[in-house]
Amino acid sequence: MKKTPLLNIALSRLIASLGHGDVVLIGDAGLPVPAGVELIDLALTPGIPDFISTLHTVLAEMQVESHVLADETLQHRPPALAGIELLHARGELGARHLMSHAAFKQLGAQARAIVRTGECQPYTNIALVAGVTFDCCPLSTRSARCLNVSITPNVCCEVYCLCLPCRVLPCWPRPAT
Repeated sequence: MKKTPLLNIALSRLIASLGHGDVVLIGDAGLPVPAGVELIDLALTPGIPDFISTLHTVLAEMQVESHVLADETLQHRPPALAGIELLHARGELGARHLMSHAAFKQLGAQARAIVRTGECQPYTNIALVAGVTFDCCPLSTRSARCLNVSITPNVCCEVYCLCLPCRVLPCWPRPAT
């Protein structure tokens, strides 16, 4: 038996197979699923399972680098948004990106899978971008600094590795010049 809370075989398999940068959408019961995208349908009845419980369970196993919300989620403020905001404040969702709801639905076509919950509140959807569980930089952020001071911040690490978070987020402070 697994030790973590996730029991659903399809969802567990999906998370175990994710690579860096793969996208998983967790959506309400009405989120459309584009043809060719895997659907993991957890919905049983309206509200079961709810969005936040599903998100918490996925986060227990998935390393998340960033997340995407639709602008409309912030405008309409569905009840689950409070839980999303708390997880974001704790750093469990990584960086936040926003897009229109129409663009969010198009993002579904690029997802490895869409997880449908029983949530019946509009705009209760999130896209999770998979991160990595190891230090991607050959120079540890705790023990060394980038020695290349001639290039811009957030890119210095690109000299040493091809890891997406290092190109997007500062992986260590630049030395003073």
